[in-house]
Amino acid sequence: MNNKRVKGIEGWLLWITIIFFISGALWGLSFIIWLFNLFFETDYVSIWYLFESGLMLFLYVQTIVFEMKKKKKFIIWAKKTLLISIIITLIEIWIEPSSYMVGSIAGTIIWIWYFNVSVRVKNTFVKS
Repeated sequence: MNNKRVKGIEGWLLWITIIFFISGALWGLSFIIWLFNLFFETDYVSIWYLFESGLMLFLYVQTIVFEMKKKKKFIIWAKKTLLISIIITLIEIWIEPSSYMVGSIAGTIIWIWYFNVSVRVKNTFVKS
């Protein structure tokens, strides 16, 4: 198969695009909820979750923008977003242990590996 023909937001790349859109929307909703929560509680946990959701919302939106413009920066931003999500997941496990978070770490590692080895990713995001 000709590697130059494997490009575009299709296949597994389409799947991660959908995941990024859904994640961005959920983090946006979370940000709004924690922002309104500040009117009732101003403890450190509320402030942490507001910061966390704002940071992740920013990262997902910026990553999606780079992806839609097919910029090379998308690959780096996608990896950063996924790595920061692992760090946040580890912090949340420390705050409140939960088994589903371990699965999200494994999934994140798989997606980072995909961005490193995918021919489609390398051929699609070529703009500076």
